[in-house]
Amino acid sequence: MMSGVFRFAVIGLILFCLHFTSYAQPATTTDSTIIASSNKALQRLASIQQEVHELHPYLQKLYPVAVAENELLYIFDIDSISGDYRFQKKAPQPFPISRGVRAAFPLESYNWQSVCVVSPDAFEDLNGYLVIFHEFMHCAQARSCEYPLKQTLEINRIAMEKQDFSWELNHPFPYQDSLFTAVYGQFSESLAANDSAGVRQARRTLKKHLDPLDYEYLVWEEWKEGFARLVENRLQAKYGIAQNHGGKETPFNRVAFYYGGAKFIEYLTAGNRDLFFDNPALFERMRQFGD
Repeated sequence: MMSGVFRFAVIGLILFCLHFTSYAQPATTTDSTIIASSNKALQRLASIQQEVHELHPYLQKLYPVAVAENELLYIFDIDSISGDYRFQKKAPQPFPISRGVRAAFPLESYNWQSVCVVSPDAFEDLNGYLVIFHEFMHCAQARSCEYPLKQTLEINRIAMEKQDFSWELNHPFPYQDSLFTAVYGQFSESLAANDSAGVRQARRTLKKHLDPLDYEYLVWEEWKEGFARLVENRLQAKYGIAQNHGGKETPFNRVAFYYGGAKFIEYLTAGNRDLFFDNPALFERMRQFGD
């Protein structure tokens, strides 16, 4: 059974991300239409996965998808026999979910499994499907290494003592600090130029200037979101779609770590390809870089 503490943590996560019932209930006409269209879309998602699964082991598995429509979640998962997506259940949305949502979080109505939650417009174009794989990376992290790694963080320990379960999303990082803004911009420029000395110097300056908890937060977000963004961008490149560089421009906010993290991971794995396939080792490398 999921603890009350974890329930509050998930609620906090879900509320920020927006950027019970029995199985196989009888379907209404409206339900039938939604289920049929979602099944068709998820067949395409599975076909795309077959084209991209060699990029990373995390792409070799498909994860549950919940389609948000009519104040409900229509939950689909892979059938163990056929290997295809099958409708599993519908459940009330835990809060209003608007068009455009793309998120991954543990869903109480689905045994607290990490689920990719999307609105139907995610299936309107190829890029929408590719963004789903970004969210699948978070499902994979959650199922493999995220929680053990999180237990090593001082920022997480302090947050749990305070019952601050949404620290990943609302930590008061000093994004507008003038030195941080300048140095993180230099860091990105050095990465783009493959300037190893510049990358290392910027990293050391950040570590020296920032509060230890702020620096720990920066590394965590770069690892978690940067990795998912890098996979998303590589999929976009494969299909000739413009890559997502959101977070590159000032004023910086949390999304800066999506962009900076992706570029940093790309830099680190260029010289050590094995890191790209070993998420825990990648995190440790990012955490120790510049020491």
